[in-house]
Amino acid sequence: MPGKSQLAFIKIVDWLLTGFTALVA
Repeated sequence: MPGKSQLAFIKIVDWLLTGFTALVA
């Protein structure tokens, strides 16, 4: 299920960006 894998990847990337922004801000 490539769709589910891609969705999980996007979710992880979004989580990393959110955490990175929180650290910078």
